[in-house]
Amino acid sequence: MDTEKRKRQTFVVEVMEQQRYTWQGRIHWVEENKKEYFRSILEMLHLMDSAVSPKRRQQETGETEKNRNLSGIFGEFSGGKKKRTVAEK
Repeated sequence: MDTEKRKRQTFVVEVMEQQRYTWQGRIHWVEENKKEYFRSILEMLHLMDSAVSPKRRQQETGETEKNRNLSGIFGEFSGGKKKRTVAEK
């Protein structure tokens, strides 16, 4: 386990639909007051993990604080592109 002091993070998950044996909905990161839609449980967990462990995300993607796209809740999923909503599927 990392020896870094970790601040507790709070997420509110709104499950809007259940299709193909998984959830679709919206996640709200309370501390940052940011919201993002997700298309699967795995994507939801990845969003949460990237918020809680930004250093791991940087290692996986090779991104740095300077070049990170901050337009979305966690940058990597929004990337400046319009995010599909559950209704647009």
